[in-house]
Amino acid sequence: PGLQGELIRISGLSGKQRREATRQLGMKLWSELSRELEVLADENMPGVQDAILLATTSYQSCRDLAEGMRAAGAPPGLIAVAVRPDADAEATDGQDSDDRPWIEIAGDQLEDFGARAHARILIAPLKRAERSLNILSPGQRRSRIGSIWLAVRPMSIVDDPDELLAHVGARALDDRRVHAHPWTELDRSKKAAGTYFDELLSSRRYFSALPHRAKKAIAAELIASIIQLVGRARRGGRAG
Repeated sequence: PGLQGELIRISGLSGKQRREATRQLGMKLWSELSRELEVLADENMPGVQDAILLATTSYQSCRDLAEGMRAAGAPPGLIAVAVRPDADAEATDGQDSDDRPWIEIAGDQLEDFGARAHARILIAPLKRAERSLNILSPGQRRSRIGSIWLAVRPMSIVDDPDELLAHVGARALDDRRVHAHPWTELDRSKKAAGTYFDELLSSRRYFSALPHRAKKAIAAELIASIIQLVGRARRGGRAG
């Protein structure tokens, strides 16, 4: 729910409307995450599993969520925001000075978050977070992350060429005939892939409007991503 109790809609929005909705989500999340930080501090020693990983859809969403949490009262330096690895000119080199609203960490160096003693919330894109190296506490073989939260939605595969290719390629392998002649099997696969490609492109760009098999595949991929995320807090942490 939003600040006035209404539902916050992000899916289907773009531009300023999407950014504002994401900021509102960040404002709403802050009250929940601040309580979670208190629980983690009570249950763990300082610097060990006392931090939260908030996974979202994009680098822009990371910044929008951070802006919302800051507006809701999150103190300076508590939040670390993942930025594009090539955004060196805009990054703050991970310095947590009080005159900066949050720390910025390159998306390919998220493991550095473990050494940011004052930062306790890491906001990063889901795809980056699940592939990151273990985020460990300094001098420890234990995770710095103690709780994982998701602010994501199933992404439309039509908008991602790599995802689209994977789904179409998998469809071409379905119902393959092991004993068929190579040329007839190639022809069948080509027709199946082409038909499915057209079906995906002609679907409305909403998860609910995609073909059933596409929705199952996206759901399975999201579950696999969550399993990868749990690895960031696998030594006693939890996902929420």
